[in-house]
Formats: sequence, C-alpha cells, structure tokens
Amino acid sequence: MDWYKAKVLCESNKMHLASPKTEAENSAIYEHLKSLKIFDSLWLSASDVGRMGQGFVWHDGEELAKDSPLWDTDSPYSMGADFGEEFCVTTGRKLREQMCVDEKFFVCELPAECY
Repeated sequence: MDWYKAKVLCESNKMHLASPKTEAENSAIYEHLKSLKIFDSLWLSASDVGRMGQGFVWHDGEELAKDSPLWDTDSPYSMGADFGEEFCVTTGRKLREQMCVDEKFFVCELPAECY
C-alpha cells in the first residue's frame, strides 16, 4: 500500500502512522519487526507531502531535522530538492526516505492519550 492509503487507513481506525522520534523508539520498532522476521521497511508518519524540498515533518507537525541522528547515512537525499515527487519516511535500523507512491507495509500507532 502506498503512504497515502496507509495514512488514511490508520486515521480511519483512530490511529496514525507510527512516529519514532527517538533512537530508542526506532530501535524498539526495528527489533520487534526483526523478531517477527519482517525485514522490509515500513511506512512511518513523517513526510514532505505538501512541502516538497522543504523538509520532513511528523504527523503532528514536528520537524524531522535533516541532521537528526535517526537518518541513515545517505538520507535524506531529497532534502532541499524538488524532484517532482513527494517523499515519505520508512523504518529500518535508521530512517530512510522513499517516494510516497511506493508500495510498502506500514505501522499504525495509537494516539499518546491511549497509552
């Protein structure tokens, strides 16, 4: 499913795409997926949708900085560029970006007030 459809599916179930904003949170997701033998990257909430080339933000509007330690070494490569495509963020040992129209699995997260 592409990022747009994944976002709508999570939101229609009163959740949002996951937003691991710390290395510990990202590591927890990565290790859990690894324990389930899921090695593909999955969609997260951060994207540059509506902001192409201006940086990434999480579902709540908080910026995912270009120099964040969460990014993989060669990401984000689209930051500051307008390739004519919107980019969205995926899980992994470190975060990466991919075109939002790519097909991936995804992780939904309950709102903070639910846990």
